Amino acid sequence: MKSRQLLAISLLLVTSSQVFAAWNLDNENSSLTFVSTKAVDLAEVHHFTEMAGRISDKGKAVVTIELTSVETGVPIRNERMLEMLFETEKYPLATVRSKVDMAIIDAIKSGSSLQMNSEFTLDLHGVRVSFDANVVVAKLNEKSLMLTNSAPIILNAASANLVDGIEALRQVASLPSIGNTVPVSFVLMFEKSD
Repeated sequence: MKSRQLLAISLLLVTSSQVFAAWNLDNENSSLTFVSTKAVDLAEVHHFTEMAGRISDKGKAVVTIELTSVETGVPIRNERMLEMLFETEKYPLATVRSKVDMAIIDAIKSGSSLQMNSEFTLDLHGVRVSFDANVVVAKLNEKSLMLTNSAPIILNAASANLVDGIEALRQVASLPSIGNTVPVSFVLMFEKSD
C-alpha cells in the first residue's frame, strides 16, 4: 500500500512540475513583411505595424494582424491596398493560428535555438489557408522567445481570394502586371507573461 501511495505522490509531483508559462507578443520588436512584384521584375518590401498575439500555457498560438496597419512607403498605395486588396471595411483582420509543443519550448536553454516544422492556418479575406513553415525558435533569455521563419512562406493570392484585388490595383496604377505570389517573412518576439 505504501508503494502505491509513494507512486501516486511521485506522479502528482511530476505532473504538477509540468506547468508551462504563457507568452505575449511584443509588437514593437516583431515584424511581418511581404514582397510584391510589379512590372515583371520590380520588387518592393511592405510590412504591417500592428499585431497582437499570445502563446497560451497549453500551446495554442494566435497572432492577429491589423490589415489597416499595412505600410508600403506610399500613402496612396496604402489606401488602395486597404480598399481594393484587403477590403478592410469587411475584413479588418488576418489571424494566424498554430499549435506549439510547450514541453519543447520549455526545454530550450537560454541562448539556444532549434528548428522545427510547424503547421499554420491563416484566416484572411474570408477564407482559411493552411500551410507548413520551417520555424527557428530561439530562447534569448528566460523571459524572451523569438520565432522566425527560416525561409519565406509563399502565399498565392488565389488561395486567399485576393486575385480580383490585385487586378484592381494593377488597373488603377496602369501597370503591365502585379505578381500573384507573395513571399512572406516574420520575426515574432514573445515575452513570458507573469
